[in-house]
This record gives sequence, C-alpha cells and structure tokens, in this order.
Amino acid sequence: MTLDLRKQVFELDCYYGDREDRLVHGEVIPFEGYRNNYSYWAKDVELPTLIRIEGFTVALHETDFPHTSLEPVFTNRIWNCIRSFGAVDVEPIAVQFEDRLTQKITAGQHVYLHQMVFADFFDRDASDYKESKTIPGRIRVRHLVLDCPENGFPPMFRIQASRTKIFVNGEVKQALEAMGATGMRFFPVEVSGV
Repeated sequence: MTLDLRKQVFELDCYYGDREDRLVHGEVIPFEGYRNNYSYWAKDVELPTLIRIEGFTVALHETDFPHTSLEPVFTNRIWNCIRSFGAVDVEPIAVQFEDRLTQKITAGQHVYLHQMVFADFFDRDASDYKESKTIPGRIRVRHLVLDCPENGFPPMFRIQASRTKIFVNGEVKQALEAMGATGMRFFPVEVSGV
C-alpha cells in the first residue's frame, strides 16, 4: 500500500456504454421501511437480511456494478476487493435478482452496501456549493473538494454533503481496473491538504 494512492480519491459511477438504460436497471421490490430515495435512510432503520431487486437479470449479471434503484450493489468479487484494503463503514446485505420476463431468481452473487457512517472530508472552504433555503443542512455541491485525512482516504466512503455519491481511494481504483471490473467508471475528485 502506498500512501500516495490512499490520498487520491475518485467518484465511482455506473457505466454501461451504449446499452439502453431500461435493460440494465433494476428496481428494488419494496420492503417495510423502504423509501424510494435510499440516500436519506436513517442509520437506525431496520434493514432486511435480503434485498430483492426486479429487472432483466441477464443484463444485470453482465456487470460488476449493476444500476439499481438502490446503490451500491456490487458483485461479491468487487466487495471482497474493496474490503481487502481496510475497514469500510457499511453493512453488507445480500441481494436477490428476480427476472421480469422469466421470473428466474438468482441470489448469492451480489451485495448491497448500506452506508452506516458518512465521512467528514468535505472541504467547505475550497468547494463551491449552495445552501438549501428550505431544508436545513442540505446543500447542492457544484464543485467538490475533499480534505485529505493524514493517513489517506478509506477504501470506500460517502460524505454527508453528497450522500448519493460513492467514493473510492486510488488503491481501490487501481485494483478494480487491474481485475477488469465492469460497469463502472471513475472521476477524479480534487483533494486539498496533499
């Protein structure tokens, strides 16, 4: 592990090239307590031990990072890669895909990572953002800058200021690219304090 790679950070996003979105998108089958906008789930919400997602499973299985209404959902190999670089503040929950056409069920190959803690790396002085006039504490970020912790960024994290974005450090990005991970792309994020 090199400290330089841990001090780099990338936004991780789903990517499918020219595929039609409807073919690669899965919808969560609602469960008790589920709200459509998962990013506002409270930490104390009781989560199921299995999350069911409906979609075209052939397309969903062609990628390591399927696009679902609940993100991130990764293949087990991606989750194992990410956590091999250190502790991640998430609760992994098993995912079961149900095919819309065939009703075929596949389970045990994917996991949803529920964020338990939001990291405090948002650099308010260097970022460009606007405070919400109607929702206290909510902001809209135009240009994101993260403040680098002394020992570098954790393998994967989210921040309160951009709750729906998923970030990985440079070590994880490099490892995912080396293993040929599919369905994802990386966008560099500006870092202060390095």
